[in-house]
Amino acid sequence: VSADGSSWVELGEVICDFPAGAFADAAGSIPSQFGKPHSLELADITGKELGEIYTDLDGSAGGTWLDISPETLAEIGFVRLRLPEEAEGATFELAALSINQTLAGEPVAQLSLTETFETNPIGTRASSDPGHASYGGRGLSVSFDLSAAARRTSWPLGSNLTDNDSFTMRADFTIDAIDFSPANFGQLSFGLVNSTTTGDRRTTSPSNSWDLLTVDYFPSEDFTTFTPTVIGSQAPGQTDAFANLGFPFDSTSLINEPGEIGQLPTGTLLRTTLDYDATSRVLTLRLAGQSINAFGPDPDDDDETIQYTVPERLSFDVDSFAILCWQEPSGGTATLTFHHISVSTPAPPQNYYTWADANIADPLMRATYLDADGNQLSNLLDYGLGGVPPSHSLAGGQLRLQWQRVLDRTDVQISPRFSGDLMNWVPADDAVVGSTPDTEVHQSLSPSGIAQGYLRLEATRP
Repeated sequence: VSADGSSWVELGEVICDFPAGAFADAAGSIPSQFGKPHSLELADITGKELGEIYTDLDGSAGGTWLDISPETLAEIGFVRLRLPEEAEGATFELAALSINQTLAGEPVAQLSLTETFETNPIGTRASSDPGHASYGGRGLSVSFDLSAAARRTSWPLGSNLTDNDSFTMRADFTIDAIDFSPANFGQLSFGLVNSTTTGDRRTTSPSNSWDLLTVDYFPSEDFTTFTPTVIGSQAPGQTDAFANLGFPFDSTSLINEPGEIGQLPTGTLLRTTLDYDATSRVLTLRLAGQSINAFGPDPDDDDETIQYTVPERLSFDVDSFAILCWQEPSGGTATLTFHHISVSTPAPPQNYYTWADANIADPLMRATYLDADGNQLSNLLDYGLGGVPPSHSLAGGQLRLQWQRVLDRTDVQISPRFSGDLMNWVPADDAVVGSTPDTEVHQSLSPSGIAQGYLRLEATRP
């Protein structure tokens, strides 16, 4: 089994000996539930009448079920079946593969939200509180008045992102005007929020700003910084979101003292990106062309970025991109124009199965060993070669076979083989004779001094 189609976990040998049936009653009037598992073993039904077996199955279609614990894999996207190596000459007929219908997740698709402001998004693609945002043609002017009631302008993502999902967020904006006196506390905020749980109290305590991951600019002269802020889901018994707050501003943080960046320029196009790697839980904030890491350690030697590890205790769940104006009576005013915003998750990894789904229309022809396009190459070999057949020729009395290898298709191995009799095959020499950014050109020669010989390519999955 595999989560991504590339890295596999072996479950060992399985004996498929439990019968399966299309109906759940002897009369054949009630279809079985192929997605309903059972815990019976063959001994549990041995010697019983058919009606008793139907009762014991309780609607399940039967078959051999595997109980895969979360410790093995948290989620499974791919299943691969193989005969034992010692079963040479044996065959295996697969009628169906069923998944527990209560545990099956939704199809995984890439999330992609892009707003270029070519037309007015308010009322069509986005919603906005009155007095917060106005469309000016290829840009959205947003008012931050921290002495007024809290406001937001937001775009639905179409699905939820959690701390288990990697994503990239980008915003291009211009600070048109800003008026925060040294004594005032000000905050300009935009990013990902939960439209239902995230409330309007952000800078006071208790706060109800649950589930957000935002980019915050604090422009007050005595507290000037640019940073990500994370507030996760409310834990049982909590009454204040700040009890579940991640903010990189302590002795171990890459931001460790006020005055980190100085005032950002007005009238200048600024681009910020926020990348989140769910595996490492690391946030990387970048402000292109601006130094935002002037103090403290800098592990990537890039003063335009800040890295921050989201604490394990934070479990956020967001569904919208929002530009936020939190009420703060001592604050000031600012106007920003947003020119581009986008949020996306990584595309599903390319592997043989995604390639076959996209390139072979008939599902029954997608097996690795079949030849869906009739070019005398197996589907798996076509995949590894990028659809370019190998070429062959004679070179100084030797057979020469040349082919290209697509570099990012690491879930297939291509091996040249030589035979003198078409029965016994041995590894052939394999030399790289050329390359492009995406491919390598390989070449194999038959052994010299051989009167008769054959070269072929074999494609296997690791």
